[in-house]
Amino acid sequence: MLSVSRRQTVTALLLAILMVSAPLLTIQTAKLNRSAELDDTKSPLMTITHADCVTANITISEVYPGSSSWIELSNSGSTCDLGGWHVSDRDQQDSSNDGSEISNGTSIDGSGFLTLSYSTDFSFYIDSDEEELYLAARNVDSDDADLIVEWDADSRDGYGWDSGRDGSFEVCSSTYDWNEPNETTAGSANLCNGDPIVLYALDGDSWEEDPDSVGNSSAEMAWNTQNLVSGSQYYIYYSWSTAAATDSGDTYFTADGSDVTFELNSVQSWTCYVEIYAYIEDSSGSTIEYYDRELDVESCPDTSRLYTIGGASTILDFGNTYDLSAGSNSMKFGMYDPVIDMNYNLLVFVRADDEVITLFEDDFSLPQHTTLFIPWSIVLQGHECDIEVELHLNVQVNSYVWVRSKLQMYDSDSLTAPCDGTTGDPVEIISLDARDSPSAAWADPPEDLEVGDWEFRWDLGQSTSGQEVKFHYNYYSPTSGHEKVFEDRRLVNDDYLYFDATVDEFGSYRYIEAYFYHVSVRGIETLADYYYESFDVIGYVDGGDVESFAFEAGNDTEELANGTTTMVWNITDLEDGYDYMLEWVTRVDGKYRHYDIHEWNTGTDAALELHWDLTRAGSVCDVDVFAYLYVKTVNQDWHDADRENWHQVDSYSRYYDPTCSGQAEEYEAATLMMMENYVNWTITLSETGSNGGESAIVEDASGNEVCSLNVSTSSDSCSVTTGDISVYMTYLSYESFMDDDPSLTVEVDGTTIATYDFNINGGSGEYNPSGEISSQSLLGTFLASDYPSWV
Repeated sequence: MLSVSRRQTVTALLLAILMVSAPLLTIQTAKLNRSAELDDTKSPLMTITHADCVTANITISEVYPGSSSWIELSNSGSTCDLGGWHVSDRDQQDSSNDGSEISNGTSIDGSGFLTLSYSTDFSFYIDSDEEELYLAARNVDSDDADLIVEWDADSRDGYGWDSGRDGSFEVCSSTYDWNEPNETTAGSANLCNGDPIVLYALDGDSWEEDPDSVGNSSAEMAWNTQNLVSGSQYYIYYSWSTAAATDSGDTYFTADGSDVTFELNSVQSWTCYVEIYAYIEDSSGSTIEYYDRELDVESCPDTSRLYTIGGASTILDFGNTYDLSAGSNSMKFGMYDPVIDMNYNLLVFVRADDEVITLFEDDFSLPQHTTLFIPWSIVLQGHECDIEVELHLNVQVNSYVWVRSKLQMYDSDSLTAPCDGTTGDPVEIISLDARDSPSAAWADPPEDLEVGDWEFRWDLGQSTSGQEVKFHYNYYSPTSGHEKVFEDRRLVNDDYLYFDATVDEFGSYRYIEAYFYHVSVRGIETLADYYYESFDVIGYVDGGDVESFAFEAGNDTEELANGTTTMVWNITDLEDGYDYMLEWVTRVDGKYRHYDIHEWNTGTDAALELHWDLTRAGSVCDVDVFAYLYVKTVNQDWHDADRENWHQVDSYSRYYDPTCSGQAEEYEAATLMMMENYVNWTITLSETGSNGGESAIVEDASGNEVCSLNVSTSSDSCSVTTGDISVYMTYLSYESFMDDDPSLTVEVDGTTIATYDFNINGGSGEYNPSGEISSQSLLGTFLASDYPSWV
């Protein structure tokens, strides 16, 4: 047994060992807990060697998205402990999840950086399309986490992230932007080299970098290329457009720091904004940067100021946030210093979770300088989580033309939605009513439609009453397909729209869809509502069945006769009083041989036995038959009167395997032949006497001589293969007329097509010149197309 003093000594040694080993155990435990998801139980505080990090000194300085994602934290203060802090993304915030915890004992150097890696240090996937990243200190719940970084699909240059064009999302001078693929700096200071191209606008005597506005409609602009690799080849394309004009340009250049300049040239009184677009490619043709932004034009004829106010006095344009609640939320627009007697149009869309729930429009003109307040409201059910307000202010510049002077957007940074976790009904701007007889009351369409005639009407809502809208709707039936029934691009919404539809027995469902656009005074179409509803058909029928038999109905043999076999199509379960059509084709040894069609009206007969003959040689081993059964369905009111809707109700295939010799002749259903554009011509010049001296030539279509003939005694002949020809006599003496009876013949492939007998007496069918021929005289022109040759 140990003495008391001995036990005290051992205990003291054990305590000393534990004190020394405690930091090591802490480190190992921290490694095991790395990337752990937070829950309601926070990790215990540890004994640390550094003070806790100060929230104001820690930020997210760089992010790389995707499967290889990482997050870089930076520390503007002294070395501190990050243990127990956590990072999260939008999805985790939406689910009230605190995110991924930074392991205890993790420190970050003063003025230093710390890189957190996906799957090792945090578990959420960083989306390159749209993302939000949050950061919270130890013991701070997700509701109080700070939003540090966010980007959307458009990003700063108007285009989303692309691994071939973009690197990481870095902060430079308090502004985040995508850098280039070779400029990522995980764990070290950001390079902040700037974009490959930077837009400048001339403001007075100085150039303004990356402007949000330009001075006037004829501003001088420039693309600065100093960030490109000097000496490398590039191509840039750019364009600009306003409400009154548009232009574009492009150029190939070698980067040397020079600017690519261009000039706006628009109508001053029509120009309140300019849209500028550009892209630049390197020598390989790869796009390395885009630019796609809209800039204000300061010389806009509308000099008013427009603010959106939530409730009594929360001006959203000053960075304030207004909390919306379920029910009606009072809003108003405040307009300061409007231009006297200018015609204004105010158009507002309110979207809740990407669905338009409110459309507000107002026209006004003020005879004097004043401050105008326009009240309106946003009505919410409570379940909405994302509210966006889009405001257009348009001004009239002449009797016909309106231009937009202001575009203002308000999102979750300005408006907080109730998002109370409840569910609600969708907001309908347009609606559809139906009834099955003229005496019935209009009501919502039933879920199931009875076979028969239906009347429908569209109610386009009151929010756009008296305004121009674009509206079109489609009706789908299996018997006639997907059809656009109606479209009007400039419909004044002041009444119901009616249409009739017949639901026939064929096909188990129908659907109706519609698109409703608001058309602004500038002609801009904005989708305000979409309707879709699918209906089951009560009492729909199959429509008929078809099958094939050889020799007689019901015979299942695979044999066929050597020669002609009587075949039977057995068609059953037909509907009374409809027109039907059966088409069929046979395939013999893999090649299609025969096609036929039969049409009839069923009357009251629900079946038909149709006989036909199939002929085959005994050498044929495989015979297949295919059939398709159609019924002629009703025309709808919007169809042309002579339209025929044939709906397939059944298809059938049968594969016969008759006894055969297996030596079938090669068969081609069709042979492709080509007509040659040349002919084998033979021209012969002859005489019966002995004076001689006759001569002739042959020319092709281009006037080139292709052969010549000269008779000294008897005859001369030439053959030529060419297209069109012309035949000329070049010499014929008076003595030939009297004594030699000369003649010339033209042949095609041995067949005579023309003969010229020269006789001074001018008998029937003879060529009778007025006298001696001593120069070129045309006998005839012959066309190759009159004598086609097929190969």
